Amino acid sequence: AYARALLAEIPGITVQDKGDALSGIVTFSIDRGAPSDIVVALHKEKINLSAPGAPYGPLWFTPERPPILRMSPHSFNTKEEIDTAVAAIAKATGA
Repeated sequence: AYARALLAEIPGITVQDKGDALSGIVTFSIDRGAPSDIVVALHKEKINLSAPGAPYGPLWFTPERPPILRMSPHSFNTKEEIDTAVAAIAKATGA
């Protein structure tokens, strides 16, 4: 919930998660840049992010939807680590 709230505040990022009960996995799209470029930029900073295609995205995703990125924070990640990852995402997307 923490990562989702932070990402939702960044201009150009749209959180794509739906439903009443959400997991820790955060699925989002970006207005600028290619998701694969964002993944590469974050991997250089030792931050794991994925850009699954439509067949591997949420079940409600269709090819018409924007390409997505997925952030999967775990219970052992600190708020500071999530802050660092979100800041890196914002920087990589030019926000």
